[in-house]
Amino acid sequence: MSDITSEKAAQSLWVDIDDSQGRTSLKDAEKLLVGIRGGLAKAFGAAAVRTAKSSANLASKDVRKLYIIGDSDFKRHTYTEFHTHKGEYGVAIDFRGYHIPLISFDTKISKSGKIVTRVKRTSVATELNHAFAQSVGTGRHFGVFERAGEDRLPIRELLGPSVPQMMSSNSDLQEAIAEHTKETFEKRFDHEVTRILNGWGR
Repeated sequence: MSDITSEKAAQSLWVDIDDSQGRTSLKDAEKLLVGIRGGLAKAFGAAAVRTAKSSANLASKDVRKLYIIGDSDFKRHTYTEFHTHKGEYGVAIDFRGYHIPLISFDTKISKSGKIVTRVKRTSVATELNHAFAQSVGTGRHFGVFERAGEDRLPIRELLGPSVPQMMSSNSDLQEAIAEHTKETFEKRFDHEVTRILNGWGR
């Protein structure tokens, strides 16, 4: 069951975007907004926020064709961040996240406590013989756990794949996200630059 782990490691998927052919490149925008204090940063920030949200929506839709996870759970465990290349005029979007609790996938718990789970739509449901469901912590987080050793404590939570893992398992999805992010950013950035030049976003 390679999709299940108890190691809660942070992971990242970097999508590089070459905007050199964009409507308004970062280099051009820098020249256009040179007389407006903070203009480039405002245009970039506004475009980045909207693009990240749009790309996350597309990623969630496509990932959920392969993995059995709800849209809200996917987005709750997804962190996106835009970056500019140092010394260059290009951007990249970084999808980050930890492994998602197994309970967020297709995990069923019977009245007797038997736990059966399935992470991918193409996989067969598997019974977890040594796992149990329990609420833990001050926030009473409910999840699926196993004992770390023979003793009653400590216990560790069973987790599914992270968002970057789910995205990186499909090269077509990565290409689609990269293309969508590039197109969306170009349109939004051009729009934001125009707004600031017209005095709407200052």
